[in-house]
Amino acid sequence: MGSLGTNWNTSKTGKALLGLALVCSFGVPTQSLWAQSREPEATKYWIFFQDKVLVDNPLLDELRELGVRPVHQSDWLKAISAYIPEDQLESVGSLPRVDRITRVARSRPVTK
Repeated sequence: MGSLGTNWNTSKTGKALLGLALVCSFGVPTQSLWAQSREPEATKYWIFFQDKVLVDNPLLDELRELGVRPVHQSDWLKAISAYIPEDQLESVGSLPRVDRITRVARSRPVTK
């Protein structure tokens, strides 16, 4: 039973609350979750390039200006996977070096 004189530093409840506070404070990302939820809807796609050369920084900068968030570059495919806002698909697809855009296949769990 607790009393007004409970020492929170040594009680089980105090230690549990302190631990929870530490976990919560270190587990929160620096960017606000609210800011992330207001971003335009984006889906992950493969962006393939016509010239079959490595993707260079100016091209990545141009894609980022359109709201594209690159995830992975495949040297073998000469493509990148990236999140593209739905309202920017046409703009990205009309870039001179872009050959095609394909939605990244999602894996589905195997059920018995």
